[in-house]
Amino acid sequence: MIHPKGRKCGAVWFKIGLIIGATLFLLGAVAIVIGYAIPRQETVIGRNDEYEVVDKDAVRFNRNLDICKLIGLAGFCSGGLVLVISLLAPTFTSSYWEDDPATEPFRVSLSSSLVYESEPKSPIPVTEKINCIQPIWSD
Repeated sequence: MIHPKGRKCGAVWFKIGLIIGATLFLLGAVAIVIGYAIPRQETVIGRNDEYEVVDKDAVRFNRNLDICKLIGLAGFCSGGLVLVISLLAPTFTSSYWEDDPATEPFRVSLSSSLVYESEPKSPIPVTEKINCIQPIWSD
């Protein structure tokens, strides 16, 4: 007897893939929204004739916003890919659609009283005249 453990294992992998994919997808979307919703800081504080004074903290903050956008994009794409794979994988595996080996197949037995003849006892009447079956509208 084959144990149905293999089938349950496939369902577990399906659920794990679905949870991980949805989590990555949503976290990536949140990171993208954060990266674009927070305004960038002005990097130039002041200017002299020959040079500009640059705020290093503002440059670091803006770089972190760009990194947040990129990480969000990577999480969004990879989460979507994991979701698609986990939803399509059971479709392409043949063992997913097979019957459970622990249960017996359903069989129907027909008794002879329920079986009808395939040919009718009286022939179908045929006429050579073609009649119009469209309704006649009176105006």
